[in-house]
Amino acid sequence: MIVSLNNEGVGVSGIARITGMSKANVINKIKALASKLVRPELQESQKEYEVDEMHTIVEIRKMPATLLTL
Repeated sequence: MIVSLNNEGVGVSGIARITGMSKANVINKIKALASKLVRPELQESQKEYEVDEMHTIVEIRKMPATLLTL
């Protein structure tokens, strides 16, 4: 339940109130769950990428700004 509440954006105090646990216990449970996570290995599946660019001038600073979208 802690994981699903955390994924929904509920804070530690909210999780403690909903579950009836203390805040310290909620934090300890979250830390214990986080320590079990394994960083996924990312592998390149594509060798070719397309990048769109949009150039504009910001009037306030008179500096070009670039927006990149992938």
